[in-house]
Amino acid sequence: MMPLLAMALLCVSGRHADEVSPEPVTIPASGFEWFSYLLGFPGWQGGPPAFLATVEEAEKDPSSTMIFCLGPVGILEDLDLKRFIRKGGALLIATEQTATPGVEYLLRSTLGCTPSGLEVRSARPQDPEHAYQNQSICPLAKAIGGKKHPWFFRDNQEVKPATNRPTILGKPSPGVQSGGFAGPVVPARSSILMANTDVESGRIGLIGDASIFTNLMLQAPDNIPFALNVAEWAREGKSQTRSKLLLIVDGNVVPRAFSPPLMLPPVPIPTPEALLDRLYRSAEGLVQGVEKGLADLDDRDALNESAQRAIPPNWFIYAAGIITLILSGLIIRLLAGSTSRSQFAKSDPTTPNPPSRRESFVTRIWRTSSTATITAISRWKERRRPSIQP
Repeated sequence: MMPLLAMALLCVSGRHADEVSPEPVTIPASGFEWFSYLLGFPGWQGGPPAFLATVEEAEKDPSSTMIFCLGPVGILEDLDLKRFIRKGGALLIATEQTATPGVEYLLRSTLGCTPSGLEVRSARPQDPEHAYQNQSICPLAKAIGGKKHPWFFRDNQEVKPATNRPTILGKPSPGVQSGGFAGPVVPARSSILMANTDVESGRIGLIGDASIFTNLMLQAPDNIPFALNVAEWAREGKSQTRSKLLLIVDGNVVPRAFSPPLMLPPVPIPTPEALLDRLYRSAEGLVQGVEKGLADLDDRDALNESAQRAIPPNWFIYAAGIITLILSGLIIRLLAGSTSRSQFAKSDPTTPNPPSRRESFVTRIWRTSSTATITAISRWKERRRPSIQP
């Protein structure tokens, strides 16, 4: 019964899945949905961070909080960022725009540099080691300073993320030069793209390109590994793992991680009556097949001949087989409802009756038991039907 029930559920769910198409979901190329998904991915050791819904929540527990600000930074003016960092918080700013006064003061006092707002391009876009897909507006970034910076290295594997219309930074001091460009850029005023530093138990990082984390740019081979490296750098402090995240995108707080839509829509559950009817119809064909097989054997008198030869020496083995066959027929009848062999060939009153068929004892037992069972099952269905109405 359980296999037939599973088959019926698959048939019903498959039918509804074909009838109801999933609604298309459009993700903008310039959005940051997939980056938020990476930040909230449950595979992080210790679990994903809890997304904060307001800026004020970030100041309550700095040592357990990290702030990612992508794009305009004006919303950060309401925070005491220096206190936040000194108390153990992590702040990452990725922007191509010049900073607001309060944020600029913080960056100059901690890193010694701010975004210039000057867009640069690759001077040799035809070189695949310098630019992504031969696009001059997409110069590749790399670690600088002669050290394996945690943003660019994981297990001694270096990544070179692709940027998109980046801006350059001034030389950081006292900050650390985190990353620059893989090849020459124009105008050639500077080659510094990223900087970071630790301030007491907290840390701060600056990237002169927010679009490095957009949905479009995360398609570049090394951008996802780079994004994961930056996220881990922010999560892991000197003595603690930060478990809260304030994500700010284009001046707005993102309260939750992006959840990719399921490919299959919800499957409606059929009513019990509809499910039972489908089970009856599915089992009906199996019953008819057994009855047709017995009828064919009766035509050839095969069962009686076999029984005459086999019963004397091995009567108990064949008796067990017959009992098993009868029980199987009763179960099939239970699922299929009223079914008789007459459904295969309707009698025509204008034609003479066919000659009588010599039936085997197995067929006679089947006929007798199934007739009695049908009467009981039909009554059971009538009593059961009112109780399973939706």
